[in-house]
Amino acid sequence: MTQDEREGSPAVLLVILVVVVLFVIVVVTSGVLATVFDPA
Repeated sequence: MTQDEREGSPAVLLVILVVVVLFVIVVVTSGVLATVFDPA
């Protein structure tokens, strides 16, 4: 791994983290809405 790759790594990890967080929010929101609007 070169110096450039090490310096660029945090930005990539940040993007991945944001994507994962957004995905979790969408999944949780969908689950909550399904529970609220589908009493069965």
